[in-house]
Amino acid sequence: MSPGRFRVALFIALLTAAVALLLRFESARYEATGAASSCAKLGSECDAVQTSAYAKVMGVSLATWGALGALVLASLLLLSRKEPSLLVFAGAVAALSVGGVLYTAFAAWVKLGKFCLYCSVMQAGFLALAVLVGPAAWRARGLVPRRPLRLGGAMAAFLLALALSGEAYARERIRLVRTFTPPGKGMRLDISDALLLGDPTTRISVVLFFDFGCPFCRECCRKAAELVRRHPRCVHFWLKHYPLERECNRTLSQTMHATACRGALAGQAAQAKKLDAQALGVIFGYQEDQFGKLVLARIGEDLGVPAGEWAELLAAPRTKEIVDRDIAEGNALNLLVVPVAFVNGRQVDTQRLADKIGQLCR
Repeated sequence: MSPGRFRVALFIALLTAAVALLLRFESARYEATGAASSCAKLGSECDAVQTSAYAKVMGVSLATWGALGALVLASLLLLSRKEPSLLVFAGAVAALSVGGVLYTAFAAWVKLGKFCLYCSVMQAGFLALAVLVGPAAWRARGLVPRRPLRLGGAMAAFLLALALSGEAYARERIRLVRTFTPPGKGMRLDISDALLLGDPTTRISVVLFFDFGCPFCRECCRKAAELVRRHPRCVHFWLKHYPLERECNRTLSQTMHATACRGALAGQAAQAKKLDAQALGVIFGYQEDQFGKLVLARIGEDLGVPAGEWAELLAAPRTKEIVDRDIAEGNALNLLVVPVAFVNGRQVDTQRLADKIGQLCR
């Protein structure tokens, strides 16, 4: 292999390894916290691809395999300057990597119908390496004494063990981050006396800002209740009020859901009686009627709370105080619409909330 061809191949191998390591790091962070990767922020769908059923082979992430293959290639290229016969092994690794390229391209584009930018960079890198290293490896195919064979085998075994150790560390890191990341981390959200769905000791905590006057919130809360039923030992939801009505939310330029403030008071009054889950179904059932005084009275009846006690709960200073607190926190987060969800302290698109919880609870 000519010096120029060697330098280009070495550079591509190291660049491909760096991209693969970055992809594995970001996919592990995404699995643990739900934080979008830089790849996803560029408009591609790396996160979805890397957390799919096709993203692992023998329990090891394809990104880890890619980093391993690129590092092995780079090492063989460096060693081949003193022992040219090692180019044969480099050619074999390059040929195997072409199979990996075909598999990942088929999985992402055909099976998933998604585009992963970092994956595509890796695929292009391995194809370029196959073109650069293949001819030199073919010419060196008759030069394979036993010593380089043992050296190449030992190095491959070491790098494989390193890759498997790194994968084990990544999985353990994901588990620890999921377990110990508290709800609202970095946002200073107060979840005391918030409506609760599920067991608050479970490791995945979702804080959901919602409005009883919002039909999208009704569907999101229904989905939240279903997720708690599906993953009872994994996830719980804290529901915080953000009514889109100027009567109680004065930062709004206009009212979007009339009487939503009264709906929030009803929900918080029900929470005082520990009727959180039941209240969601009852109050959202009156959404189309809006929350006039007669509707509020019927909500109390439906919840089985005596009329006098229910009126006291609605008028209690603590009830309004919690609603006002939630609104203030929502304004501090610059909320413009609801529902808005934070999974372990990081915002997640509510349209993909079920997929996110499904990934984190696997």
